[in-house]
Amino acid sequence: MKKIEITAEWILSTFSVSWIADGNGNMSLLAESYSDSRWIELALDSMDVYYESYYLGDDDIETDEVWFEFELEAIKDECPNLYKEWLYMDLRNSSYNRKN
Repeated sequence: MKKIEITAEWILSTFSVSWIADGNGNMSLLAESYSDSRWIELALDSMDVYYESYYLGDDDIETDEVWFEFELEAIKDECPNLYKEWLYMDLRNSSYNRKN
């Protein structure tokens, strides 16, 4: 059997469907299902990232979305590519926030 290695960066980029940087160094991710949210929890826990999560499920339309919030700096070392991408998003939103 061949051994595979799954990184926290791969999990965060694969199992989250929406990313929002607030312009103040905070990141929010949305998982569309409970099983996807468990993968995201695994990735964040494995990096010792403090996060808050919120269940956004709706029984009427049968969704199980989970929202995650954490500080962007917390993933800097373990997820360098995502960090750069999301930092750029955060800086753009920071500039927008200062204009308004």
